[in-house]
Amino acid sequence: MMQRVTQPEFADDVLELDNASPAAVWLANTLCGCMHPKAARLLKRLSLHPSQEELRELHSEVCELLVLSFGPVEARRRLQWRSTGLPAW
Repeated sequence: MMQRVTQPEFADDVLELDNASPAAVWLANTLCGCMHPKAARLLKRLSLHPSQEELRELHSEVCELLVLSFGPVEARRRLQWRSTGLPAW
């Protein structure tokens, strides 16, 4: 059965990732298409220029959410580092 999901957290939110670190942008991109309410909160936190320690914490939370939302195979595919030159956590 299909359901229409409307989340007020997603309404008209424009994230400012222009000056964000490459790791924050990459994590935000992995959440593309995720409609879980926690995704909006994680995206908001990623747009606030997190420190390296906060990025590690966000990485763990994004991994957990991707597995919950899309399953382990899709989560692994989205989290591949693909020659980004970014350090692995």
